[in-house]
Amino acid sequence: MITNLTLGDELLSRLLRGEAGGGELENRLLAELHAGYPATKLRLLLRADHEQIIASGVWLAAELGVGARPLLDDVVGLIHHPFLKVRFFALDYLVACTGPADGRAIGLGLDLIEDPEPSVRWCALVFLATLSDAQLRAGLLATAGDERAMAHKQGLQLLLGAAASPDTAAITSHLASTDSMLHKYAAAAAARIVRRDPRPLMQAIDSVDPTIKQFAMDMAERAGISLGP
Repeated sequence: MITNLTLGDELLSRLLRGEAGGGELENRLLAELHAGYPATKLRLLLRADHEQIIASGVWLAAELGVGARPLLDDVVGLIHHPFLKVRFFALDYLVACTGPADGRAIGLGLDLIEDPEPSVRWCALVFLATLSDAQLRAGLLATAGDERAMAHKQGLQLLLGAAASPDTAAITSHLASTDSMLHKYAAAAAARIVRRDPRPLMQAIDSVDPTIKQFAMDMAERAGISLGP
């Protein structure tokens, strides 16, 4: 299919000028990207000075999926960006575009489960619940030896073990833990096995952590589990 390079360039230029269109410009440019407009052109957005323009670029890259793989280094450099929307969309990008060789990138995404913004923490929980086993193993191989990294390592092992064993005792135990990080990993593990056993996710709904509670309710709804009247 022949893309309209002129239209793609025009839309990109309008976004770079900071035009606001309620997402219309981004959606039109996304259609051009799917039609063959070069994904590498998004680097202009990712390297812009304005945070909202950068966020648009990361959103477009995430929505494009594996076609935006050439932008991996650019997006990885934005994972800890001060603008919450950039961090939020970067997590979606990592799910779509990372593989077994991208442990460092996945590891940086793991840091966001303790982000100061609740919406980013929620997205980080979805990130943990959505990563493939191959991506989880890549993150596990990339963990270092300090105390914080060891907590991530334990959490990643919990996620990988959730799929391998029907025993949910480790998940339910960590859901009752006072360790904030492992509590979050356990909630993500509960979401990963919800179709096999919804009980751990229902336990997560009773969490005192409002982000975990909201995440568990959202994941239950996605799985078609009734939460009652």
